[in-house]
Amino acid sequence: MLAGNTKRSNQAFTLTETLAALAVMGIVCSGVVVVTMQCSHSVINSLAQLQAMEVADEQMQQLLAKASVKEGIEYGRSDRYPDIQWQRKVEVFDEPLTGTTWVRAVCSATYTDANGQPQVMELTSWLTRLNDQQLALLRQGQQLFDSIEDAAMYAQVSVETLRQWIENGMVTTEDGAFIKENLDLYKRTGGNPTDSEKAQQVRIPLSLRPDRPEQIGQPDARPR
Repeated sequence: MLAGNTKRSNQAFTLTETLAALAVMGIVCSGVVVVTMQCSHSVINSLAQLQAMEVADEQMQQLLAKASVKEGIEYGRSDRYPDIQWQRKVEVFDEPLTGTTWVRAVCSATYTDANGQPQVMELTSWLTRLNDQQLALLRQGQQLFDSIEDAAMYAQVSVETLRQWIENGMVTTEDGAFIKENLDLYKRTGGNPTDSEKAQQVRIPLSLRPDRPEQIGQPDARPR
């Protein structure tokens, strides 16, 4: 009897052995679950990061396609990826190493990662370097008139008179906007400033055209 009982005990699992096996299986399974969740989060984060980069790059390309820009900030939400918000900023900053002043564009896209935390992808492009005249105008808040009708209304002349002023050498911006100081000059001189006065007109060539030497390479991308 004793020998038979001993043989059955050697062939079967005891309660302790069963519990130990279950504990080991639990540890292994939990490790697999953790690894699976980490892989899933990594895939989700990578996809969201790529989408955010796409949105930021789209905003940067739209900005670079413009003939000229104004300092300021714009906000919006992506039509393609509604969960992603974008920000487009044009700012003036001083470069400390060379002591020069630049205009740069910063386009960013904010997305939510797999842990529910907001993350930002950011693109930066140095657009153009400002000369002393441009910097002075910027600090004075130089006023521009985008349409010929608005410029004519300000100068209190007809649109046809304004066209004659342009033919007579009045300087506008590269995208055709009218500069307040130049309008004042032509209004003050009855549309006939001297050659010396014409040469001293205000010029604001804050152009972003890719073929201009002031533009610096490709946008710099980085997560923030």
